[in-house]
Amino acid sequence: MPFEVYQRQRVAPASDPYVTIHRRGVISLNSVAWAGLGQPDCVELLYDRETNEMGIRGVEPEAAQAYRLRLEGAGRTSRVLSGRGFFQYYGIPLEHARRFIPLARDGMLVVNLSDEHATVVSTPGPPKKVQHKRFPKPPQDS
Repeated sequence: MPFEVYQRQRVAPASDPYVTIHRRGVISLNSVAWAGLGQPDCVELLYDRETNEMGIRGVEPEAAQAYRLRLEGAGRTSRVLSGRGFFQYYGIPLEHARRFIPLARDGMLVVNLSDEHATVVSTPGPPKKVQHKRFPKPPQDS
């Protein structure tokens, strides 16, 4: 059977908002979640201890607790910020990267950190050393 060339196809962008919390405390918002906040340059993080919910609210860059969002990801459509200090301060564990579908409430995105239905996503770790199978060398003519 002859080889055939794979025809690359674009992946359709997500239609749902996603907030992903990575193991090292990085928080990423997909383009739909960012648009739901009004496409701000900066956000602030809020926490409700009683419900174990995190809020993300768009703010002006001059706000005292503003986190500047950075572009990241394939096509540079995701927005990210480092929330490590936030998670440490509130004692929120970061064993796995988890993806949430946030709720819109009171002008912010709300993530229930106790949500058992949050998707655990793999986070690339350090590259693993791969042993490649070597083909035998062809015999040398003498």
